[in-house]
Amino acid sequence: MHLFRRSQVLPGEEFAALRSRLHGRLHLPFEAGWDAARTPWQLAVDQRPVAVVEAADVVDISLTVREARRLGLAVAPQATGHGAGTLDASGAVLVRTRGLDAVAVDPGPAVARVGSGATAGALAEAAQRHGLAAVLGMAPSVGVVGMTLGGGLGWFARSHGLAANSVTAIEGIDATGAAVRADASHHPDLFWAARGGVAPIIVTALEVSLHRIGDPFLRRGRGRPPDIPARGRGSPGAASSPEPGDGHHSPDGSGRSGTASRRPSRSLPGDRILRAAQGDQPGGS
Repeated sequence: MHLFRRSQVLPGEEFAALRSRLHGRLHLPFEAGWDAARTPWQLAVDQRPVAVVEAADVVDISLTVREARRLGLAVAPQATGHGAGTLDASGAVLVRTRGLDAVAVDPGPAVARVGSGATAGALAEAAQRHGLAAVLGMAPSVGVVGMTLGGGLGWFARSHGLAANSVTAIEGIDATGAAVRADASHHPDLFWAARGGVAPIIVTALEVSLHRIGDPFLRRGRGRPPDIPARGRGSPGAASSPEPGDGHHSPDGSGRSGTASRRPSRSLPGDRILRAAQGDQPGGS
């Protein structure tokens, strides 16, 4: 009986056919650039795949799945690698989907089609041009698909639910290398499982509902107040909360913003509510 002897195959020879057909790039352990190709955003994770494919399109992913299946290898998809700690890439073919980063917004029905390599920042920027917003996470560099498939807790979670709740369709490649599209009417079990669970496909794109945001809002950021547009600082006569000692808050450079300035409260959170409940507030019974 003759067993498969890997020594009969030169290093990288088993991937020669795949490399010749890819539109993207194939990286192997003995080649220059290997460490950069296998390293995720999360540097604490030391990924050790047998090969890395930087997919340029859906065809590359399909070819990779078919070839990996022929070789008896697992396939591990990854976009940015923020959640690399949960991905088992050891001994697998790591498929980087960063090249599939297209974002298309249809403002009529308020829907976006997002490639599996697109980031939250790219989707947010594309949506805001139409006065729309998506349920996204906290960091703009996080991949939309990875964050969404895990549930996706974001800024609009209280008003619009998790990011997974906004998904209307999922596109991907199954274990045979075939393209699959799932929504509420087609492959509903797959559609249900993928939104917060485990999908037995490599997701290549999502369709997500966008939400119309009415009044402008301002998240307290890292920038200095003078760099914030006047409309973001409040309406004329509204109280403001300047940073201590910041001379940019007033024309005379004193750090005061005029009679509308508000002094920080020294009471504990909830004290005012408690006083109101006890009738100690002015106008209370």
